[in-house]
Amino acid sequence: MAHARRKFFDLHATNKSQIAEKALHYIAALYEVEREVRELDPCDRQRIRQEKAAPIIDALHTWMIAQRQLVPEGSAIAKALDYSLKRWIALTRYLDDGAVPIDNNWVEVRHEVAYRSCSPLREPPVSPGESRRLNQERFRQCDEAPQGVGY
Repeated sequence: MAHARRKFFDLHATNKSQIAEKALHYIAALYEVEREVRELDPCDRQRIRQEKAAPIIDALHTWMIAQRQLVPEGSAIAKALDYSLKRWIALTRYLDDGAVPIDNNWVEVRHEVAYRSCSPLREPPVSPGESRRLNQERFRQCDEAPQGVGY
């Protein structure tokens, strides 16, 4: 959801788009529900999401479809709406599973940290032979890392 939100946030920040502002209000309401359920167990979180967030999501989806029909093709707001509508199933998956977060920012941060620690571009090479040995060692360590952590 954070990526979809960011599209509308950037559009509102640069153009003061009223459509983007309305989308941000819907998304803020979804995050408010998440603040309410943050400390609950997954079963309770899923139940409350269904009670409170699902109606907001449904209204947002209906509103986005209606807005998309009104805005010019290729406009910045059309692109922001298309981004969300094309990813709707992924954006709403969290409603059906209390263990799934509303967005994947925490996964991306951990992925970036893991990627940087395994990147052969992280340090300048010492010599061609030494660089190759260090890179092989780094990739071997990455291959040994637990797979699927955080996903």
